[in-house]
Amino acid sequence: MFKNIIIIVALLFVGLLSGCSKKYNPESPIEGLWVLDKYESVDDKIIISFHRASQFEENKAGYAFKPNGLLIARQNAGWCGTPPITYMETQGKWSLDRNKINLNGIYWGGTFMAVYEVHQVGASELQLKEVASKYNMDR
Repeated sequence: MFKNIIIIVALLFVGLLSGCSKKYNPESPIEGLWVLDKYESVDDKIIISFHRASQFEENKAGYAFKPNGLLIARQNAGWCGTPPITYMETQGKWSLDRNKINLNGIYWGGTFMAVYEVHQVGASELQLKEVASKYNMDR
């Protein structure tokens, strides 16, 4: 009896771990939740690095690229970028055109549009190269 209980508990534990895992779809590798790691300048271009996660981290920005073009952007909740930073999550749209990601959404001051080139994408890492961005103060 005790052996059966241990087996049941072990199976439940494995089920919980697999249910909370980070999702990776090789057919659509961009889809998923990405947490910001760093910005760096390479040859006068901005490269933004992210890691795949199962949820947003408390003190970091990021993007969730959901199916059907839904974008969840985790970003500064206000104009001040001095720590401690308060974050908020907003909805927008995203699309992929070959190796370019187009984002449209809102931020604390209005609306934004951004275009990134996919520099590198894998099961756990995403690097984007900024191509263009525009922030409208219309809110």
